Amino acid sequence: MLNVGEITIKILFANTAGVSNVMAEWGLSIYSNLPDLDILFDTGAGSQGVLLHNMRVMGVAPKDIDYAVLCHGHRDHTGGLREFFQEHFYQYRRRAGSVRSPIFLQQKACLAK
Repeated sequence: MLNVGEITIKILFANTAGVSNVMAEWGLSIYSNLPDLDILFDTGAGSQGVLLHNMRVMGVAPKDIDYAVLCHGHRDHTGGLREFFQEHFYQYRRRAGSVRSPIFLQQKACLAK
């Protein structure tokens, strides 16, 4: 975790686990907390509930994410999207609020190769 002023950055996972109780997974996921803005950068490969587990352990609630940003369309960066959005939407249904978290990604990530 990195704290700089009002900015907090947490590596949810990046192939290894360097924090107690955090699970490792192939891929990358980073949480950034800025003043008035929470960003999830990539969601990893999506295996075995790793993303949501690590979010819970590190005190990150899916319902608080304002934007999901994907650096590219490979599975090790996008595989956890389904799990993230299932939990994100579930938490919003329980709180009677509007669902947000638009996804941003590079346009070429959606093109067939």
